[in-house]
Amino acid sequence: MLALGNVIGNIGRIEYKTSKGGNMYVEFSLANNRGFGEKQETDWYHCVAFDKVAERLQKAGVEKGSFVQVIGTQALEKFERKDGSKGLDVKITVLDWAYIPAGSGKKTGEHKQAAPETGGAPDLANSSAGDFCDIDDDGDLPF
Repeated sequence: MLALGNVIGNIGRIEYKTSKGGNMYVEFSLANNRGFGEKQETDWYHCVAFDKVAERLQKAGVEKGSFVQVIGTQALEKFERKDGSKGLDVKITVLDWAYIPAGSGKKTGEHKQAAPETGGAPDLANSSAGDFCDIDDDGDLPF
């Protein structure tokens, strides 16, 4: 069974790499805050992207602090901490990603935004009413 994940957060550590076979990939941590005030907690995700997805991340200049959405397959990986205790890490193999528009973060203009490329998520933040059309509803729409 395939478990898909959709996470929005800030990039932590990020490393662009090349495999022994010459293929590009990128590994990064993604911080997702949940809760408010004193109850706020941060969940960390270990993300990896390959080939074209990794190239898009690099070309767009994604770096530490970038506010992004990632969509990918999830897996739980066991690990051992320095103190010997066991833990679980959520690993996401990134299938697609998008910048979150400026203003969605803590301060307006805090985050970079790149134009979407073919295969990326649509840029709904910069669309207008003229980009959409009316749908003839003959009563068979399920909503």
